[in-house]
Amino acid sequence: MEKEKIRIWAKRVFGNISLGKSLGIQMLAVSVIIAGLGFISLYANRTIEKQANESNLKILSMTIDKIEEQILATENQMAGYLTGRRSELVEIGKNTANREYLYAILDREMKNDFSANNWIQAVMLYNKVENRMVTYRKAEFSQLSEVRDYNLQIVSGTETPSNQWFARKLGDKIYFIRTMKTLGYYLTVYLDGTAFLGTIENDKNSPFDLLFFTDENRGAVGDAALSENVKKQIGRFDQELIYNGPREPYTVIGSSSPRTGLCLVGLLYKSFLQKNIAALQILLMIFMLLAVLYVTGWSLFNRKTLVDPVGKLVKAMEEVEKGNLRVKVEEDGYYQEFRCLNYQFNRMVSEIEKLKIDIYEEQINRQNSELKFLQLQINPHFFLNALNILYTLALTKQTDKIKDLVAHLMKHSRFMLKARNEKIAVEEELKHIDNFIEIQRIRYTYPIMFEREGTQALEECRIPPMLLYTFVENSVKYGLVEEAEGVHITLRIEKREEEGRAEYYFCIRDRGPGYAKEVLPDLNSGDTILDRRGEEHYGVANVVQRLSILYHGEANIKFGNAEGGGAQVEIRLPAGG
Repeated sequence: MEKEKIRIWAKRVFGNISLGKSLGIQMLAVSVIIAGLGFISLYANRTIEKQANESNLKILSMTIDKIEEQILATENQMAGYLTGRRSELVEIGKNTANREYLYAILDREMKNDFSANNWIQAVMLYNKVENRMVTYRKAEFSQLSEVRDYNLQIVSGTETPSNQWFARKLGDKIYFIRTMKTLGYYLTVYLDGTAFLGTIENDKNSPFDLLFFTDENRGAVGDAALSENVKKQIGRFDQELIYNGPREPYTVIGSSSPRTGLCLVGLLYKSFLQKNIAALQILLMIFMLLAVLYVTGWSLFNRKTLVDPVGKLVKAMEEVEKGNLRVKVEEDGYYQEFRCLNYQFNRMVSEIEKLKIDIYEEQINRQNSELKFLQLQINPHFFLNALNILYTLALTKQTDKIKDLVAHLMKHSRFMLKARNEKIAVEEELKHIDNFIEIQRIRYTYPIMFEREGTQALEECRIPPMLLYTFVENSVKYGLVEEAEGVHITLRIEKREEEGRAEYYFCIRDRGPGYAKEVLPDLNSGDTILDRRGEEHYGVANVVQRLSILYHGEANIKFGNAEGGGAQVEIRLPAGG
């Protein structure tokens, strides 16, 4: 009975008080004991030091990120130069008469491609077979001889070219160096690493006493005098380093770019307080012993008011992790923060349960979409028509056409049976379309023309199966105007840059009567998928639904009529999606 009265009294006193005020009252009793800790707060010093080191690490990481952006842009320039000049590089080895003219083109295009990049100090294209070098350098660049000599070491094998960027000091400057090799040529770019360091060293708010880059072996590039222990720490760190050895007079902080291989290291000299942490720890222990008795009683109280409620909440979270979304916690406690927290937890669990139901319904819809796709793979009309053609050819004893048709039908069936919702290469889809066109040419007496436009290499482009085939099939079905003229279908494929993002563009058009004007608004709104005559078309509907699911709304499809007549379908897919 007495315990119950005490509980009721405690709840009445502390029930409406906030957690912050309660902790403030409790800490007031111990403030006299720990007052002396204010000027020797080792923990606070370590915390601040840790936060400062992490902040300094972020500075290095941000610098590395900026360097990486510039380097990746330079890599794209290098790849673009080698790709754009591929014909000249090949022709030099074949055509001796125009060799000097071709080298002049390489020299001119090198200036055009790399002069806008202010960080590039030198670019060298070396033909190892002819021992010929094409060079671009900044007008104020004064170390051409050192760089040229080092470049010869790279191409001669004395200095092994790295697949990544690396830092090297040549003369009195530091450079970021990268070599690309193609067709017997070495393209090497030298970026001004000293200028990157200068952006930090010239900053008045820079915390670092010394900055340097490391080479591919994590050795310091420059004149930094480091102890063996520090060299060991730098040599084995991966992406981030904060080394605060007690015997070292400085803190070592490093950040590297896994993508480019470059690493930036900064040194900060320690203060007097940082060097005498051991002595301060002894003083701290003396003061902490005085607080033991208070902490013991304080811990018992906090166990009841803080630990137990938190424990109940943790157990409830563990139940949620196991999948039990029916768990609830009591919306009660000594502190109003816990009451609010428990209420929000119960509300969150209810929202998760609702979200889980929504996700399950979305999965069901996706499965239904996949089922429609599989159903569309087995087109009874297509195979009935094929059998009818075979029968007609057999009656007329056209055995050669029968052989060709059977071979094409085998390829068609093999593709249809293995096709799923996984993405396939564009070339694989185009082979299936070519095979389909050959079947139609056997079936119909009028000509069927299929042309492909766009010369870009799209080996990395992958699309959902049947994406282009569906619209080519529609053009064969509806694109005929007169039998004498036949069916003309054009497929254009491009890789474009639209508003800062890469995308793949596909355009299928024919010369038929096109879409009826009253059908186009419904088609482009996405509400109803119709064919050119205004009837529902499940093949097109399936394509639109699969694009929405696979690309999360980032894909775009537009139906229309070409300017010269005929239907036109434009599809845009995000690159890398």
